[in-house]
Amino acid sequence: MPQVLFWTQQAGIVLCLIAAVLALAAVVGRRENRIDSSLFALALLAPAVLWFCWWSQFLVFRKVDTLLWSRLMAGDVAELFRVGSAGLLFGALLATAALALGRQKNKLYLASFMLASLCLVLLLHPTPHYVPVPVWLDKLTWLALLAGGAVALVVIHQRYRRYFEKLRRPVSAGAALVALAALASLVALNIAARPLELAPLSAEERIRQMGCLSCHTMAGIGYPISGGGLEASASRDEQTLLTFMRSPDVATTRALGIRSEPTGEMAGLHLAPEEVLLLVEAMRELFPPASELAFLDSEWREVERILAANSCLACHSLYQEGAPGGGSGGPLEASTGRDFEVLKRWLITPTPEMARELGLAANPTGAMAAFPLSEEEASLVAAWLRTLAAPL
Repeated sequence: MPQVLFWTQQAGIVLCLIAAVLALAAVVGRRENRIDSSLFALALLAPAVLWFCWWSQFLVFRKVDTLLWSRLMAGDVAELFRVGSAGLLFGALLATAALALGRQKNKLYLASFMLASLCLVLLLHPTPHYVPVPVWLDKLTWLALLAGGAVALVVIHQRYRRYFEKLRRPVSAGAALVALAALASLVALNIAARPLELAPLSAEERIRQMGCLSCHTMAGIGYPISGGGLEASASRDEQTLLTFMRSPDVATTRALGIRSEPTGEMAGLHLAPEEVLLLVEAMRELFPPASELAFLDSEWREVERILAANSCLACHSLYQEGAPGGGSGGPLEASTGRDFEVLKRWLITPTPEMARELGLAANPTGAMAAFPLSEEEASLVAAWLRTLAAPL
């Protein structure tokens, strides 16, 4: 089934490219009927292909061929895939706009309906980084823009078309040219399906190009949909990491004690033995096991256990021990002047939203979101942080 879906995605993109080429040829040849027909095909096909790509990638490939999905979402070819998606999306918008300036109302209404359907797909889409939607834009804004735009085109067609008729040909050519960007998605699909040579890459590039950041974060960068921060690997021994990466399903996750309620999102990740070794090697290099905090007083031994269990020194430092230069999170002793309740609330809910609410950071990375503490643990760590000497 995945192979059939893979080829169907490519076939759909090719049909959109053919419609775009025919539209461009019709504009150059000044053949009005062919302009309408090709634009109508593009306005119908592009949303349908986008929807199919989303459905097959997110609901099928994410579970049965995770590597292909992750590389398209946040891997080395993700930008190409986004460019192609943008071409289909905005090509369909411009094609509908060109139809609005023509005379065939039925085609306009049907194309507008398809765009409204696409808006619904975007609104319900669980991974907004699949399409080129800025992270700061809410999905409802996209719904208003696209659905409202489709309705506006109908109004333009009925009332103001005569003022914009001269723009019809340039808009038609623009729709065809923009839609040709879908070629980037076609290229991305083929590249993502090929084996990736990891050995020559740096540790960070191995993580990035394998698409790990489609579900994880690294130093706050990525999409922590279900995997959380990769920094947590510092608290696992190498054999545990190797066993998990060889068979990252629900049963293995529970058996290794990695999570009590695993999601199973990585079950479709089928890696070759050499790929497993190279990825674990990369994680060990980027997130080495935290060093022992032998200088902690005996009364704070429980704090030492909490720090080790949550790999705190993978992103922080403590009196220059741990992450070099304070890491991405800064030195822990910088928290000594914070209010106890503020620290406690933050440690219980270490999300970017909470960081902003508490005034801890203007632009938090979200790297700690995967490491919440219980209320008891948070109280203990908060009290300990307040005893630390301020950094020099």
